[in-house]
Amino acid sequence: MRGTLTKDMALRAVVMGGDAVTAVMLAANGRIVQLQSGAAPAAGANTSSGAVPPYAKGKTGKKRPGKPGARDGHQGHRRPPPTIDRREDVTPITVCPDCHGHVLPPRKHRKRTVEDIKPDQHSEAVEYTIPQHWCVNCKKHIEPGLAAAMPGATIGNGV
Repeated sequence: MRGTLTKDMALRAVVMGGDAVTAVMLAANGRIVQLQSGAAPAAGANTSSGAVPPYAKGKTGKKRPGKPGARDGHQGHRRPPPTIDRREDVTPITVCPDCHGHVLPPRKHRKRTVEDIKPDQHSEAVEYTIPQHWCVNCKKHIEPGLAAAMPGATIGNGV
């Protein structure tokens, strides 16, 4: 269905039988939906790369060669951990945030360091002790949220 459908093509499909008519109708319907949605046409062999929009090109497949980090036996280059100014304990939770079911008391604790800038323009490193609970319904470890920083971030929200 790259070109226009003529009356002669439609009659030939009718002569070929019901399966051919169904195939032509489905192809025509798909093309109409594609044109109405404004989606980019499929790139052919003669289509230049500049004519295809970037969102229609898909993944490039390029990956970084080799393993990240220092070679085996070499010292890694990393920013040293900050000196901890104060320590805080995060309050345990009693209800699972996902299923709202009962959670068991914490058995393990995890430490997370967050660096932030105080209002007086000095940096402060806070070590949070986060309890890990077990949800009976979800069958997974649950931790209370930390409002001082985004998940996975080492820099606080005050920066």
